[in-house]
Amino acid sequence: YTIFPVIIVLGNYRCDVAVDIYQPYFNSACLLMDIELVCAFIFISIFSDHTIRKSRYLYNCKRREEKAGYSHIFLPRVLLISIAVMLFYNIIMYLVYPELFGLYWRIAFFESNEAVRLAKLNALINRIPGFFYYSFKLTAELLRFLLILVPVVVINNHKKINTIAKWTLTFILAVIAFSLISNEQLNSWMLCFVICFYMIIKYIKISKILFLIGLSAIGLGFVFVMLFIANVKDLESFARIINNYFNGPINIANAMHFKDHTELGFANFIQDFCSQIPLLERLTNSISINVLYNKYYSFGGAILPTTGYGYIYFGYLGVALPAIMMCAGIIFFDRLTERSDSEIYKLIFMVLATHFGLSVGMYNPIIYYSLWVYEALVPCLAYFLDRKLQRLFHRN
Repeated sequence: YTIFPVIIVLGNYRCDVAVDIYQPYFNSACLLMDIELVCAFIFISIFSDHTIRKSRYLYNCKRREEKAGYSHIFLPRVLLISIAVMLFYNIIMYLVYPELFGLYWRIAFFESNEAVRLAKLNALINRIPGFFYYSFKLTAELLRFLLILVPVVVINNHKKINTIAKWTLTFILAVIAFSLISNEQLNSWMLCFVICFYMIIKYIKISKILFLIGLSAIGLGFVFVMLFIANVKDLESFARIINNYFNGPINIANAMHFKDHTELGFANFIQDFCSQIPLLERLTNSISINVLYNKYYSFGGAILPTTGYGYIYFGYLGVALPAIMMCAGIIFFDRLTERSDSEIYKLIFMVLATHFGLSVGMYNPIIYYSLWVYEALVPCLAYFLDRKLQRLFHRN
């Protein structure tokens, strides 16, 4: 929040909007970022758990599972049934629409013409009834996580597989997780990150080494993404990426300008939530504020930042409310990670906590809400149902 605005200034304020629109609001936008930062920090300091204990994340699972009468690795029944149902639905979709698999999924660094692929995918989506496609997208993205995480946990808890084989097989799964991408490309990188994090805290005992490895991995990952994925070549292109993808002050300044020159009210607030529920969206013809924001500035898919969203609806005093709401989601999944008796669920909730954490700086409340609908709902329902079954098992 201090360095990024400086980079943007040194990068000559490179942006897709005329400078006279946002520059009068730039300093105020930086002030909003500071207000949000302080409020979110206070909230996290009060409500989150600051200690990182190894047992907190993964490793009282074996004792609890054996005490409960399960085999060495607890495979949650409801979750496995959910995976089977979602896999069956995806197979049916691939059989009915054979080109869907090749257009939706692709391999990193071995991609064909991206514009052609997207055009073909959009044409195919227009042929698929909305309910079926949204259901496919939800289940396909969940399967991307689950079909990797379940084998990772099984391999690393199997008594007959030695440590070298465990690392080798897990590395292969991590490469698959990183390489198999969809339009939600961030999900693949995030899944690979969580797998690496899991292996580090499972096999490395010294917390200082864990911290240094994690910090180095984040730094190398950031450099890799900037150079090879975002194609950053100079300070101006770096400043533009920083602004567009990390809740930059120019986009917040645009949001402040947007509020001053449009009429927005509580109805828009309700529409934002309706726009993320596919069937309700069709019934109400709801248009989110993000769509209005893009139309107003003739953007091509820009994201109205969290800070700007908070300012539009709640002003200076409530600018941090959306960020605090997102932080509450992170703390919720962090605590589920700690309390779950199953390593599989722990890894799932690690992924969700990581993704929801990214939403604070890279997304906005509309996307945050959609993450609950598309990503968190099924795992949470499966988890609580599995807990009910576990209690019944104890009673019997």
